[in-house]
Order: sequence, then C-alpha cells, then structure tokens
Amino acid sequence: MGKKNNAQKVLPVDQYRKNIGTSERKRARKTMKAVKQVADSKKSFSSINDFFVPILVVVMCVIIVYYVVYIGVQYYDFPTKEFLVALNETFYRHFLALFS
Repeated sequence: MGKKNNAQKVLPVDQYRKNIGTSERKRARKTMKAVKQVADSKKSFSSINDFFVPILVVVMCVIIVYYVVYIGVQYYDFPTKEFLVALNETFYRHFLALFS
C-alpha cells in the first residue's frame, strides 16, 4: 500500500504556470502604475489650464479694449484731457454706485 504523503499536491507544470502568472501580474501592475501616473499628470495639467486660460482671456480682452480706446483717442482729435476726466468721473460714479 502506498502512503498518502507520497502523492504530489502540486504538479510541476502547475507550479510553473503559477510562477508565470505571478510574474505577468507584477509586470502588468508596473505598467498600470506608469499609465496611471501619465494620466494623473495630464489631469493635473488640464486643471492648471482650466484655471489660467480664463484669466488669460480676460487679460487679453482688457488689453484689446485698452488698445481700441487708445487708438480711438489718437485717431480722432479728442480733447484728451477732458475726455479722460469725463471717463474717470463716469467710472468712479458707476464704481461707487455698485458698492453703495
């Protein structure tokens, strides 16, 4: 009669396959980590763009409006001092109206 301990619990082929699967999982885990890092860096760059692009657009609009007013004052022979004083008074009147 044979003893129960003589039977192999794990065949060598199954052990080999298990080792291959383990190494494949390790490689896949490293690859997934790298892919996640790239995706996170793109996401953080996107959030930076979402913050700075609207600010840049507003600044560019202000510059364009300033340029148009400057060219308008230079092209038409406005009395510059009176125009700027009137513009300043109008601005302060509306500005104070907002906060009063």
